[in-house]
Amino acid sequence: MGKVSFQRFRKLSFKLTNLKHSIDNCIILNSSEFVKHELIVGPPGSGKTFLATLAVAYALSKGLYVFVTSLAGKRAYKFGGEHIHRLFSLPVNSKLTPFQQAEFALRTFNHQTERKSLLMRLQVLLVEEISLVSAQQWAA
Repeated sequence: MGKVSFQRFRKLSFKLTNLKHSIDNCIILNSSEFVKHELIVGPPGSGKTFLATLAVAYALSKGLYVFVTSLAGKRAYKFGGEHIHRLFSLPVNSKLTPFQQAEFALRTFNHQTERKSLLMRLQVLLVEEISLVSAQQWAA
């Protein structure tokens, strides 16, 4: 991450505290309810991956089931996760609309009990490089 100014350190500390609160809320709610997400944004070298790594480690230390995904496969694999298309069984390089992609994924899940089970157990999902995923794909 390199040299960090005191002001940047304070921003990172504040964001890390918010991430910890979100993870703790997941535990308090016993993972039965959706917990508001936290978004980590910033320019290259600002500490996004560093914060994500700390958040994943914190969630794992609390016994939560964590998974990492990304549209950039190498980023997901760096965290021990997998490409977002594989995780959600989305067709790759498809001319389908996001809604049609979602329908395809749901049909595919009916035949992939392990994948379905993984997503049902999931308590914390980290989407690395989230800006690469279109708003239409998230909406579906």
